[in-house]
Amino acid sequence: MPNTVRCPNGHFFDLMKFQVCPYCGVPASAPQMPPMQPMQPMPPMQPMQPMQPMPPMPPMPAPQGYYQPVGMPLQPPVVSNDEKTVSASMMAEMNKKPTVGWLVCIKGASFGKTYPIRENKNFFGRAATMDIMLEGDNSVSREKHGIITYVPKQRIFLAMPGESRELYYVNDKVVLENIELHPNDKLEIGKSVFLFVPLCGEKFAWDDLEEK
Repeated sequence: MPNTVRCPNGHFFDLMKFQVCPYCGVPASAPQMPPMQPMQPMPPMQPMQPMQPMPPMPPMPAPQGYYQPVGMPLQPPVVSNDEKTVSASMMAEMNKKPTVGWLVCIKGASFGKTYPIRENKNFFGRAATMDIMLEGDNSVSREKHGIITYVPKQRIFLAMPGESRELYYVNDKVVLENIELHPNDKLEIGKSVFLFVPLCGEKFAWDDLEEK
């Protein structure tokens, strides 16, 4: 304390309270500061660890749905409506067969659109690989929802069950077996309704023209 002093005999006392040493009666000497504690040595500093180099960044993957040839910029793939590429030769082969009738959408997403029917089997569904692609109605199966067949020798049309779990109807009758189609029959496929319009039949067939 700043007011603590020591007498010549070595007694410490408070100078503000006593003018002489209360222990031995000797006047106090000059104020003495209490001995200071020796400073503790500072611990040695640890050497700094060298910084580890950062690992290289991995290459960014190409966006989904695109391909990236080596050394070339990103290019979008050629994809059809149903994510399947249909070759031009396949479409050309289908178009070689003459039209024998039509389906006309009278209710649904493709209202007013016509779909040509060709001889033999015509598979229909949403996929671009189908003979009759009924796009826009997700309640229609992608592939082989049903079949419409034109039999050239008999000149008749048949609605046939497909390979899908989904059903379809001709004039409100479910197609679980072959049903012969007649002009203006209504086919309910998914949430859409189509009118059947034949071209070939008893009075006309493409074979008649070929014979002449």
